[in-house]
Amino acid sequence: MIMHGSHGGGGCRLLPESLMEQYSGKNAPPEKLARVKNHASDWIEAIRTGRQAGSNFSYGGPLTQACFAWGHCHTLPRSNAQVGRQRGAIYQ
Repeated sequence: MIMHGSHGGGGCRLLPESLMEQYSGKNAPPEKLARVKNHASDWIEAIRTGRQAGSNFSYGGPLTQACFAWGHCHTLPRSNAQVGRQRGAIYQ
């Protein structure tokens, strides 16, 4: 199991602890992704070099739309959702 913090995967740990000891230090796997200082510098460096940023819009755009849609639906009164179901409406 992998346990991590809430922002940027900080504080990642393998559980049980014996796995963490087995895959850390000199036994750590090689890094596959470039390490960046922060989102802003990663974005600017991607523009300068032409590489894809780690937080690109092809992923972030749809994720943001989904979060906004959920937030909007979450604020609707419950009775509106029940009326829609009674009339056979299908929400996607």
